[in-house]
Amino acid sequence: MQIRRHGEDAFFSAGENGPIIHGLEELIRHYEQPDQVGLVCPLSELCKGQPPPHDARRHGRTNLLHRATRQCEVELVKELLRTDYNIDAKDQNGQTALHLACLSGEPKIVLDLLEHGASTNCLDGEGHTPLHYACREGYLQCVHHLLDHGASTTIDSLGSRWAPLHFAAYRGDREIMLLLLENGAPVRPRTISEELPEDLVNCGQPALRPDLTRLLTERRDSVHHRYHREDWFHGKLSREEANYLLENASSGSFLIRTSIRAENTVVLSMVSNGYVKHFTVSRRGRFHFIDDGPLLDSLEALIGHYSHHDDGLPCLLRAPVKPVINPVVSSGSSGWRSTASLHSSPITTALSPNATPVGQLENASIITMDQLKLGQKIGGGEFGSVFSGIWHSRNGSTQVAVKTLHEEHSTPEKHRGFVREVNMMLGLVHPCIVKLIGVCLGPPLMMVQELVELGSLMKFLQERADTVQIEVDFPRWSQQIANGMSYLESRQLVHRDLAARNILLASRMQAKISDFGLSRAVQMDDNNYHATTGGKWPLKWYAPEAINYGSFSTASDVWSFGVTLWEMYSFGTEQPYGPMTGMEVLAFVEAGSRLKAPPACPDWCYDIMLRCWNLEIKKRPRFDELARMFAEKIPLHVVNNVVVV
Repeated sequence: MQIRRHGEDAFFSAGENGPIIHGLEELIRHYEQPDQVGLVCPLSELCKGQPPPHDARRHGRTNLLHRATRQCEVELVKELLRTDYNIDAKDQNGQTALHLACLSGEPKIVLDLLEHGASTNCLDGEGHTPLHYACREGYLQCVHHLLDHGASTTIDSLGSRWAPLHFAAYRGDREIMLLLLENGAPVRPRTISEELPEDLVNCGQPALRPDLTRLLTERRDSVHHRYHREDWFHGKLSREEANYLLENASSGSFLIRTSIRAENTVVLSMVSNGYVKHFTVSRRGRFHFIDDGPLLDSLEALIGHYSHHDDGLPCLLRAPVKPVINPVVSSGSSGWRSTASLHSSPITTALSPNATPVGQLENASIITMDQLKLGQKIGGGEFGSVFSGIWHSRNGSTQVAVKTLHEEHSTPEKHRGFVREVNMMLGLVHPCIVKLIGVCLGPPLMMVQELVELGSLMKFLQERADTVQIEVDFPRWSQQIANGMSYLESRQLVHRDLAARNILLASRMQAKISDFGLSRAVQMDDNNYHATTGGKWPLKWYAPEAINYGSFSTASDVWSFGVTLWEMYSFGTEQPYGPMTGMEVLAFVEAGSRLKAPPACPDWCYDIMLRCWNLEIKKRPRFDELARMFAEKIPLHVVNNVVVV
């Protein structure tokens, strides 16, 4: 069985699930006990080897450096540090020379040890760090030196869970308390008995000045707020959706969400070493905390604290994952802020000077032909056919959808268009967007995407209309489409082909936007894309400015969204505008006429359609507004994927 080390100090476990024990020698003693659990039998006879290294032991042997430090022999310590003495060796009490220097209070020795690389955060046999002792004994200069050399203000003493601030508060040392707070110590760490530093101020010296208590009770957490709330707060989001958003993120990526399963529960979701982990953020009055961590004034303070101190989390919080629609935090209401300011890095497209050849795509996996097994044809697109398939990877077999580029249509223009669609989908990670898994270079060239089980919304409506709950399903799907389109807007993308045929259903509860074959990126200083090439254009879904001038924008996508709503409430039984040609449709809408409300369409939804079809571009609603409108129409008992705060 492999022995695993935890952290920098001498903490070990046997395997992944065994108890974490301080000191390798203590681990051996633990598994020598007849009632031990975890090994097939207790340890009995040893095969004699070498003593464990000093940094693997809880207790060691007293050496000359320990004795010189304990007796404050400054010059002798200096001489010993010039030799090969192991500076972090432990004595019989598990204390290093730095522990002993902080107990004796000799700042010169403390500084010498630190400048020679002494470990600041190791625990002794009692579970204390050097900073614990310096605070307990009231040695201000020693505390200064330790903090200047990286001593942690958040490490708790084993057993009691006293933090450095507890020791300083118990002693009543105002200067050390202020110094710790100025160096990022949380104001309200908790002991194993749930005591805060403010609870201990009068324990050591009952006659202590009452202003020390006020210093702590009135102080707010002074953690630097590296990130703003709109960077990481997602509102109501399921565990599965959080996993999806964090799936390919780096360690330290995180978001805050409110749980769908547990009402009024806030959750921190984060990535560590390739795994997504979820931590409940609990409340006590106005304070927030995670597990045994400190009480913090706000979610902002909590994020700030854990971006500087892991303090029980598997790693620091390093990179917030931004929400698509920023939830507005208010009491008893729900809403969104615009995502216009949340521009991500530029999308690489065929229109961009930074366009990447398909063989050099950095963000998409290259999938070999022998890893794919194609099944039946399930659809067709601008560039070829779409098949169901099986992708055999190192992690097992996965059902996928495979979009192919027909060899007979593999002209340079078609090839560029296919590459453009691949590039367009790179980096798009959102529950309401079909996910690109990888690219197969073929031949033929193939794009491997997630398989969306129920197929197109259009086909579902035509074949299973009797199963649809109009007042539930239609608002939910509409809200999800608007969410996905708002995300595209935040990435400076226009879709150009938003229609019911390009909306897929992963389940009755989840719609996803697909088919980016006509999509284009827009520039930061120009929210329109001007088409310069011909091709098959879905004119009946296009805004007038797109037909007249080839000018596409998020606002023209909003017009198409209105037509998509009309298709939905028509159950896919009619084509928009019937037998009219594209140019007849243009004349029809420019004359002020509009599609009539389908029989199943409620007045409130038809009003939204008419707003989407406003000839004045600036008067059309934004997608974040549309998402809010439809979210408000979803019955509360079936809310899914909707931000509610």
